Amino acid sequence: WRFVVAGSTRGWSPPGYVKRLRKMAGSHRIEFRLDLPHAEARELLSRAAIFWHLAGFGLTERRTPQLFEHFGLNAAEAMRSGCAPVLFRGGGLPDLIRTPGEDGILVASLDEVLEATERLARDEGLRRRVAAAARSSSERYSLQAFADRLLALVEAGH
Repeated sequence: WRFVVAGSTRGWSPPGYVKRLRKMAGSHRIEFRLDLPHAEARELLSRAAIFWHLAGFGLTERRTPQLFEHFGLNAAEAMRSGCAPVLFRGGGLPDLIRTPGEDGILVASLDEVLEATERLARDEGLRRRVAAAARSSSERYSLQAFADRLLALVEAGH
């Protein structure tokens, strides 16, 4: 296993944040793939087994709502790519999971993150089932699903 930190540093990361993360990573098998072109990010997701999205983790929603994920487009893309999602139980991320434990795992503490990750890493059958259910669940965010809902609204006269 290896851990890949992927994402954008544009517009959100405080000064020195990535540098501190790299220092904390030390000699562990952690790879940083930042500010990738969209095609490369999608390819990386297609090879990933587990996807963490923990925006807002350790923070208070009432104090800093802007630091929580409001929808989770990256998580939806990871689910569609076949990753087993481990998502923070805060902001809009829980809305992506229809049945916690089946199409994704919601976490609220470091112990829960570690336990969920270890379970998925050790049990390939579970990881494959969660990933397949997540892929199926993510279809409700596809362009076709949006087009179908829009047409149904227009046809209903709304």
